[in-house]
Amino acid sequence: MTSTVDEVTRLAVTSTSYGRFSTTVGVTAILLLGVLLIEKEFLRTSTRSWSRKSLQALDIAILPLLLSFFVIMVMRFVIDILHR
Repeated sequence: MTSTVDEVTRLAVTSTSYGRFSTTVGVTAILLLGVLLIEKEFLRTSTRSWSRKSLQALDIAILPLLLSFFVIMVMRFVIDILHR
């Protein structure tokens, strides 16, 4: 079963180009970051006691996505500059 999953994963990744695959991953990360930031703002306005712990949990999830957003933007900018 493991070899089947590995083969399916390998075929899925290699069947698309690197540009398309990286764009899909980047857009997904950016959309998830946007959703989490909106959710954080909704929780910030809440007066419930559990919202403070939820805000801390969201900070843990948002930080890596924010870093990946900056990496994506810098790499896209660098690639654009290098291909001119």
